[in-house]
Amino acid sequence: MKNKKLILIIILVLVFFSILLIYYNTYNKNNLIEDSNKNDIILEKAKFSKEIEQLLNIIDEKLVFFDYKLNDKIKEIETTIWQCKDNNWTKSTVDRHMVNKTQAKIGIKITNDKIGIIVGFNENGYVISETEGLDLNFDNLKVVSESSENLYDNKVEPNKDFVLYQKYGFFESKNNSVTFTSDFTKQNCDRGLVVTVKFLDDNINRR
Repeated sequence: MKNKKLILIIILVLVFFSILLIYYNTYNKNNLIEDSNKNDIILEKAKFSKEIEQLLNIIDEKLVFFDYKLNDKIKEIETTIWQCKDNNWTKSTVDRHMVNKTQAKIGIKITNDKIGIIVGFNENGYVISETEGLDLNFDNLKVVSESSENLYDNKVEPNKDFVLYQKYGFFESKNNSVTFTSDFTKQNCDRGLVVTVKFLDDNINRR
């Protein structure tokens, strides 16, 4: 029974990405925010048709996407997975990708112990970096907030981390609240997960 469910999930995921690639050419290009200033960087929650949204709800994984539009100065995209345990934030994974598409999607795929970061998603394909072995178990915690909404204005700054996904958990015995801030590392929690993106230009000091 478990094998049948796994096969169904894999088929649904493959169907979703196939439909999404077709959908990119028809719907997305007409709905990405048009920017009058070519020097701006634009990042926004991806807009999908009703059919795509229904398919997302069926898939037994968390999939979130953002549209981005970059200027010619952006050379790399850096994604970081942050984890918090007992109020201590650490970087689990940092990946960098060369920019070869100035207008595309960036996505996050979350399962029980693995996170996939999808970069440069458009009609020509995408690049995915997967990090396995992560402790993403929030079962014994009270999840105060789980959000994939963009917390900022659509126009973002280069060389600065921006939150794409965040989740905070506390032990049931604690009465805690979440105050959203641009510096999520100041958020105290028993368990936390944050995924950020940074658009790097020529001014960044690369190591």
